Amino acid sequence: MSQQIEQQAREWWLALEAGRDDVRLNEQFDAWLAMDDRHRLAWLEVLMADNAAAAQVDTPVEFDQPLPPIARSRRTAPVVQWIGGFSFISLIVLLALAAPHLPRQWQRLNADYQTAPGETRTFTLADGSTLVLGADSVVSVGFDDATRRIELVRGEAELSVGADPRPLALHHDGFAVRDIGTRFRVDESGDALRVSVSEGVVDSSRAGYPDTHRIEAGQRLQWGPSGVEPLSAATLKPEPGLLLLDQADAAQALAQFERMTGRRLKLDGTPSPNRVSAAFPIRDPAQQDAAFASLLKEFGLRVRFQAVGVTWIAAGT
Repeated sequence: MSQQIEQQAREWWLALEAGRDDVRLNEQFDAWLAMDDRHRLAWLEVLMADNAAAAQVDTPVEFDQPLPPIARSRRTAPVVQWIGGFSFISLIVLLALAAPHLPRQWQRLNADYQTAPGETRTFTLADGSTLVLGADSVVSVGFDDATRRIELVRGEAELSVGADPRPLALHHDGFAVRDIGTRFRVDESGDALRVSVSEGVVDSSRAGYPDTHRIEAGQRLQWGPSGVEPLSAATLKPEPGLLLLDQADAAQALAQFERMTGRRLKLDGTPSPNRVSAAFPIRDPAQQDAAFASLLKEFGLRVRFQAVGVTWIAAGT
């Protein structure tokens, strides 16, 4: 998303605050929203940042370019108190756009198993399988008389499959990993899904793609934006208080940083194609800040602005 579009969204935010009851202004705003999906995305981000600011008004909001003055009453009012000035079409557009971008906490409502940022937990499932969830991960489980289905909503899961005649499959966003008597790990980070097999064999497939890829013990495979690629064996072992990156691109590295620290990040633009294998200590805020600075430098990124609880990052120094 371009800086120009995001600046336009912030300017609309200011204009609508000053003229909420201006019918002509709202019609022009509707037209701007409908013009481009990127306009709606930029507007949603402004709403999310503002709603977060409303919850914690004492935390400053910093932008690359200063915004015009805004009355403090506008900072303190939740979105629901002023959105009534928008037209019906605007509300429908924003609600439809917000659906796939619901806060992470909402994903937990229907979860069977979950972990907090920085936390790893082990669970025993009803079929005797052992589920190890990585940091900030969410899983739903559905077993019936014929099948065993596990849904990785987000994060990382390692599964040691229990002896059971029913077939087992782990799903995530159109991907399916089908067990053939095994122990395997699935990691959903950034724009990629990684499957690593410790014991046995799995078949990995994706909706809309004709091929099924078989992965045997000691092998790893990654589904990413550029297709399917094999990965070399992992060389780093998880350790508490460490951010472990194994051939991670920028999106994966930032996603793992989020999961380990609980910090919210938003990446715009195309970062460096570098891949990083490293271990960063993140046991306290100072170490987390140092690790974050190293990631920005490694991938050629910069902080564009910070709103309450969210840091927007862009490519370029």
